[in-house]
Amino acid sequence: MSNYTVVKYSSEHYDEWQDFVRMSVNGTLFHEQKFLSYHDEGKFEDCSLMLYCKDELIAVLPAAVLQRGDRKVLKSHPGTSYGGLVFGTIPKLKAVIDCINAVEEYARNNNISRFEFRQAPKIFLSTPIDQIDFALVQLGYEREDQELSTCYPLIEYRDIPIEDMVKLFENDGRNKVRKNVRKAIRAGLEFRELDNSEIDKYYEILLDNLVRHEAKPAHSLADIKKLKELYPERVRLYGVFVAGNMAAGYLIFNINSNGWHVFYGSMDYKYQVERPTTFGLFMLLKTLADEGYEYLNMGISTEDGGRVVNWGLLDFKESFNGTGIIRTYWSKNL
Repeated sequence: MSNYTVVKYSSEHYDEWQDFVRMSVNGTLFHEQKFLSYHDEGKFEDCSLMLYCKDELIAVLPAAVLQRGDRKVLKSHPGTSYGGLVFGTIPKLKAVIDCINAVEEYARNNNISRFEFRQAPKIFLSTPIDQIDFALVQLGYEREDQELSTCYPLIEYRDIPIEDMVKLFENDGRNKVRKNVRKAIRAGLEFRELDNSEIDKYYEILLDNLVRHEAKPAHSLADIKKLKELYPERVRLYGVFVAGNMAAGYLIFNINSNGWHVFYGSMDYKYQVERPTTFGLFMLLKTLADEGYEYLNMGISTEDGGRVVNWGLLDFKESFNGTGIIRTYWSKNL
């Protein structure tokens, strides 16, 4: 424990942090300071931490401090989907425990009485490192929420003809993927990456979808444009077109070399009969598979911290040969 030093991140550490996350065993786009920087200055009380052992950077933790009543909480950075400790190399169990203890000691010394975070899904790890979860249980952390996300292994779609890929989807009378994709191909639906001039139209469709579900987007139009500017290759928008008109769209983020995360999928409901979201997701799977990626993560189909399942949404995701991955929210009162 005495060998570990915790340093609060500041801009002078930018390059060191960025290089560390890129070369890490479990870092993602959401752990990069470049990503965190798109938020307006002062929106969050940043408390990102860097952990050193004998002057060697061992781990980083993107985080912020929240005031919850009369308590201060150290939390996975609210501006990201994934958080938790990022390690440069495969850590030994003792090192994981020591790093968590060092973060807790830093928190207590700064009058912080609670620690909360969500780790990246395990499909985005370069190698299994379940010693992190094991250490958390050993140290008294609770699984406050446990949500179910759906992901798609892509390898079986790689470098095969479209028609052969279509045949990989069940045709059991209930699963309509095969039928709807063939219908879309016959109807001449177009799938392609959007250019910057089409983002406004995409966002208009997205807002209409969310209003229908009494929801609000986590990102403004300005946010999406800024992220696209920051990450021109790692933030992509795809559209599906019917007779030249945008009928559906997907915003996806490149998490790391393992794969991508769908942030928003949306559809203009006047084209619902053409099933553009079905065709769009099918073509996303094919496009990313041919580019050599391992996974596409479609996000959660649960609500209230995993206690409620949105069965309709889950059925749509699973119909594309999707499989479940757990997204755990860990917490501990210090």
